[in-house]
This record gives sequence, structure tokens and C-alpha cells, in this order.
Amino acid sequence: MQVHPAAFLMSSWRLRSRWLDATILLVSLTAIVLVPHAAQSATNTATSAPPLSGGNFGSCTLLPQGWRCGNGEGLSGTSTTMVDGVAETVLRAQGVGNETNYQFATTQKGEFPWSPCQAPAVGVLPAGLTSVGTTFTLKSFTASGTYRYHIYLALYYWLPSGPVTASGLTYRCLDTQVRAENINGNFSPVGTVATYDPGDSFGWDQVTIDSVSTGGTYTLTANVEQQCQNDLAAWGLPTNTPCQLAGVEIGIEGFQFTELSVYWPTYTFIIPSTLTFQGFDWDGAGEETLTMNNQPLASLPAVDSPQNGQVYTTFTVNVPSFVASGTNALVFTHGNWDCAVNDNVKNLQVTDNSNTVLFSDPTVRTLNCATSIIYTLSPIQAAFAVPGFLVTGRLANYTASALSGTVPYSFSWSFDDGSSAAGTLVSHTFATSGYHNVTLNVSDRNGAVATVQERVLFWKKPSVTGDSCVTILDVAQVAFAFGSAIGERRYDPRLDMNIDGRIDIQDVAFLAFYFGSCGW
Repeated sequence: MQVHPAAFLMSSWRLRSRWLDATILLVSLTAIVLVPHAAQSATNTATSAPPLSGGNFGSCTLLPQGWRCGNGEGLSGTSTTMVDGVAETVLRAQGVGNETNYQFATTQKGEFPWSPCQAPAVGVLPAGLTSVGTTFTLKSFTASGTYRYHIYLALYYWLPSGPVTASGLTYRCLDTQVRAENINGNFSPVGTVATYDPGDSFGWDQVTIDSVSTGGTYTLTANVEQQCQNDLAAWGLPTNTPCQLAGVEIGIEGFQFTELSVYWPTYTFIIPSTLTFQGFDWDGAGEETLTMNNQPLASLPAVDSPQNGQVYTTFTVNVPSFVASGTNALVFTHGNWDCAVNDNVKNLQVTDNSNTVLFSDPTVRTLNCATSIIYTLSPIQAAFAVPGFLVTGRLANYTASALSGTVPYSFSWSFDDGSSAAGTLVSHTFATSGYHNVTLNVSDRNGAVATVQERVLFWKKPSVTGDSCVTILDVAQVAFAFGSAIGERRYDPRLDMNIDGRIDIQDVAFLAFYFGSCGW
């Protein structure tokens, strides 16, 4: 039920030394749209849980790759940070918000309706994702006044077939939640559902945890297909409307309480996959057993290889629950008979439903009565970083990184102007302003691959007066048009530095960043 404000604070904010006198103007304009909330003392004391050990969220990362931090509307004391891979969300909302204006502290990955509603970014969320889960611990809560809060996991969808209409609303995105919900000290029962209109998508939520206590650990899980269908059904829309998962958000929201602190150590992305390998002396009579993450695989090899013939036969096994967000343990064990012959395994490979290789190991492993085979399967995770402000016509550096798989890695790049590059660090220039698609492909030594694509914003050149230097005259022009949008008299497209259809604090911040520079 989160209502998001206009995204006038940039996730790519970078502070440098060229603020000079323009900082004064920037701060003044910030005051127009941001009214700081004074710190208030707690009305009662909350208990706190002990600190958590490390998690798998990694470090703060810009959208869409995520996980993004700092998402909290600028409230004093409200924050989202990553500490040893644990997402720590703290929300202070005493005297702030109501049933139509929720405050929030979250972390996000992907694309979202307010950014605006758009198709999923390539490679950010795993292909074929069937389930998303996360664990959390309530660290502390301090009540005050008439309050409400949600601890939630939200999935956001893009409707590729086009906008749909229900109840007089027309949107092309869905906003769904699974959550714990507390209203004035009372937790809502499991099964409580509601629809809502956040202004950019069809919203639907359901309560899946009926109570939470300080220090306890809980799990929220959302079935990707079911969440989409439930949302559509709740709004009276056809449940066979195609949905594409675009974004995942994890965090807390609410109003009026003094402080809510929730820590999130892990998240889980589950995808279906296919396991192939070659083995010999696989007799097909329960002699060999395969488990994935301590669970028997749904389908064991049905084709026998020649008994004691040492002839390799290829087997294919469906793996319905492969953890794409971390490590999987695949174990081969041998029965206590026919112990004189080794049942070797080689050329093991895991692929997703688009036939992308997630893990590959060609080596020969020995399986017998005394020796099991244990594979630790960790899909490659690819990402790249770019500088904070990218300007049309200026060279930009892109830095690639990868985790898991088998080193060494190979990195290749493609840009939507038809250019390509290779290597960990590459540079490229775009001739036109606006958003451009940048794609990174990573492959490891054994042929496992990962692809990630990001829409990168290239700003207009900051000298709007055309004199090659960024002066107070440039900033003043933007200040005059501040708050205007397309269709309004004061709007000037020359001053819309990020081409988002409005002139706001982002445009002023961009000019302030380059204030005093020349050569444009």
C-alpha cells in the first residue's frame, strides 16, 4: 500500500568539490520540496534483538541492478543500509503519515511502476523466476499514537500485452505484497487481503504472517505466478493476462509510530532448471541417489548405462527448485552394493529454461559405496558500475564484476548504438542524450554465462546558455523554470537536463555538480 513520492532524489548522487555558490541555491530549492522532520524522543522504550551475522544482500547498488539503499523519503533517522550483507531498515514516523500517505524504508532490485512503469531490465532478475523469499528479524519497535505498519516483500509486474482497465483505472503495472500487518497493536490474521490504488499500478496485498515478536526470525515467500494472478483476479481482470516480474522490494512501511527496525539477512530467488551429466554403471535400481539442497530430486535417471561397462551415458534430470541467488548443494550417493565398480560422473551442467548455462563442471568425479560426490553450485552473478553523472558526448567508463562460477571470467559489452567492447574496464561515448541500453555478458572458464543490461541515463550538456561554461546564469534559468512540466508555460526543454518531462531538483543538482566547469 506504499504511496511513492516523485523520485526527485537521485540514486546516483555524487558529491564533489564544484558546488561553490550554487550550493546555496540548491539548498534553498531543496527546502521547497523537502521539509525536514525534527527528531522526537520516544514515548516508551522498546526491546532490541541481538545483532545478526552476515547475509547475502551484498553492498548497496544502484537500480535497476540493486539492491538499492537509502530509500526512505528523507525522514530524519529513517534509513536502509547494508552491513555485512544484511539489509537493515529503520523507519521513524512519529507524527508523520496516515492511511493515504505511508512512510517507508526499503531496498529494491529491478524496475518499478513509479520509475515509470516499464519492461523488466535484462539480466537483473533471473529468467523463469518462480518464487521469491526473504528472512527477517524484528529488531525493535516503539509505539506512539494511532499507528500502522507492514513488514513486507513486494513483487512488481509489467503487462507486456498493454495497459488494462478496471474500476475506472488504466495501468500497465501491478503492485503486490505478502506481509505482516499491525494496526494499533493488533496483527491482522493470515489470509487478510486488500486492493489499493498507488496511482501507477493495480495494487493487491495479502497477510501471510499473523504475528511478529522482537528477536524472532520469520520468512516471507511469494509465488511469482500466483501473485500476478491473485492481483488480476482481485481487480476483476482476466487471470490469463501475461505478467513479467519487473522489480522486487523488501522493507517496512507505515505511519505515526516512533520507530520500527527490521533486519533482513537473506533473500532467495528460485528458478526451475535442468541438470545434465554423464555417468557409467548407473543401474537404475536405486543404486545412485541425487539430492539438491537436502531434497530428493523429483526425477531420477530412467536410462541405464551398461552395467560395469564403463561406458558413459547422458542423463537429464529436472530440478524444480534451483537457488539462483546463492549456493546449491548437489549430492550424489551410492547404495551399499555393487561396491567394486566406480560409478563416475563427468560433464555436469545446469541450465535454466532459456537454455543458459548456469553452472558447468567437466571434470571426472568418482562415486562408489565409500565416496559421495558433492557439487557446490553457485551461478555467476554479473554486475557493472558507472559514474554518477554521465553526459552526452563525454567518455564514460564502465567497470564489470562477477561472482561465483569458475575463474577466469571473460567480459564482453554491447551498446545500443551498435558498438561493442571487451574487458573488465571499458569506455564508450554516446552522441545523444537520454537513456541508453548497456549490456554486459560474462562467461567463466567452463562456459557458464550471465547477462545483465542496464538503462543508463546520459544527461544533456550542462551549459544551457551555450557559452561553454556552467555559471550562475545557467542555474538561474533552471531555478526560474523549477517545478514546471511539459505543457506548462514555464517549461523549457533545454532546461530539462535528464529529459524526464519536468524541471526539478535533479536538474538543479546536476548543474550544481558541474558549476564552474568549462569546455562544454
